Amino acid sequence: MRTRRELRRFIQLPAKLYAADQSFVPPTERERREALSPDRNPCFEQSGAQLFLAMRGECVVGRISAQLNRRGHDSATGHFGLLAAQ
Repeated sequence: MRTRRELRRFIQLPAKLYAADQSFVPPTERERREALSPDRNPCFEQSGAQLFLAMRGECVVGRISAQLNRRGHDSATGHFGLLAAQ
């Protein structure tokens, strides 16, 4: 993410995708922002993460994160998460 706006769009995408699903309860934006903040989440002391948005024109249509645990027993293995897409 390069900007605060991109991070906000990343965080808000699932709520937009599942707005019609009465069973979906999104986490608060504040909780997601803190979880994705290297300054507030201790996981970032040993891990790195990159967040990606999939765009169709000006519209966000998907998101994914990529993580790498630098101190794990297999520090060359990456993981994907926070996947949401139309």
